[in-house]
Amino acid sequence: MKLKILSATLFLSLTSCGEPDIDNRFNKSTLSVEQACSEDPSMCITFKDDSMCKSQRADLIVGNRLLAKEPSGQYAYQQLVIIEKFLECSKRASLIEYVPANVRFNKPESQMTAKEIESKQKYSDSIKQRKKDKDMSYLSGIKLKAMLESDYSDSNNPYMLYYKWSRLRDDSARAQFIDGYKNGLKYNSDLLFHVAEYLITVSDEAAIEALIKSLESYPKKSYGPKKGVQKSGDTNHISSDDGHYHFEIFRALVTLYYKNGEYERAFIFSNLLLLNNDKSSDHQMILLQLGNNEDKISELEDISSNVDDFLKDGLFNSFYIESAMLSF
Repeated sequence: MKLKILSATLFLSLTSCGEPDIDNRFNKSTLSVEQACSEDPSMCITFKDDSMCKSQRADLIVGNRLLAKEPSGQYAYQQLVIIEKFLECSKRASLIEYVPANVRFNKPESQMTAKEIESKQKYSDSIKQRKKDKDMSYLSGIKLKAMLESDYSDSNNPYMLYYKWSRLRDDSARAQFIDGYKNGLKYNSDLLFHVAEYLITVSDEAAIEALIKSLESYPKKSYGPKKGVQKSGDTNHISSDDGHYHFEIFRALVTLYYKNGEYERAFIFSNLLLLNNDKSSDHQMILLQLGNNEDKISELEDISSNVDDFLKDGLFNSFYIESAMLSF
C-alpha cells in the first residue's frame, strides 16, 4: 500500500514554489508608501500606481527604501523575494489586452459628435499609456533585481547564500550555506527549513533534525490553521499554505517517519496537519499501521494536541516529544 503524502523528492520540488515568511523588520516597519515616495520620488515615478499589483508595488517601494537605509544581506534577500512577487504580478498585468478604441467606440467617426471623438481619442491615449507604464514597471523590476544580485554577489550572509543557491544554481553558495549550519551558525527557522530542503536528499536523519529545529524556532505569529475547508487528499494543498511553512514541515516529517517505520511519530505530525485544517496526509493509512489501537491512538492525539499548543505559544521543544515517546 502506498501512503498518499508527499515523497521526499516532491517535498524538495514544492518548497521552491513559494517562500516562507521572514520574521524581520520588513514586516514590522511603519514606513508608508507615501513616506517612501517622499524620501525617494524616483521609485514611485518608475513604478507607477496601477489598479493591479498594488500591494506588491507598495512592498517593493517600501522595501527598497528600508534596504537603502539599512543595507544587509538578509534584507537584500527579503527585497529580492519581494521583487520576484512583484514581477510575477507585473508580468500578468502587462499581458492584459485592453478593449481597442474602435471596439469601444464602434460608430464611424463621421457619425460621432466632436465630444465623442474627443472621448475616443482620450481613451486611446489612456490605454497606450497604461500599457507603456505596465511594460516599464516590469522591465524596471527586472533591472532592479539584477542590480541587487550584482551588489550582493559577494555576500556571505546565509540568506544571500541561500538565494544564490536556489535562484542562481550556485553550488559554492550552497556548500557555504550548508557548512554554516553544520558549523553551528545560528540560523532562523526559515533558514533551517531551507537547510532541510537540501539534507532531505542526503540523509533522512539529518533532514528530520533540521526540520525539528525549524519548528523549535518557528515564529508563533506565523503558526495557525488554514482558513476554509480543504478536501481530503487535495493534491494542491501547497497553494493554500500562504507562506506558512509549518504545513510543509509537518508533511515532510510524516513522509520521513513513515518511510523509516516510525509510525507513532508519523501519526503525531499527520494529526497536527488535521488540527490545522490540512488534509494532505493519508491519516487512515497510518492508523492501519498502528493497528487501530485505540489507547495508543488516544495517547498520540494528546501528544499532538500538546505540540500544537506549544507551537501556538512559540514554546515547542523536541525534548517534549522525545520524553513522551519513551512510553511507546
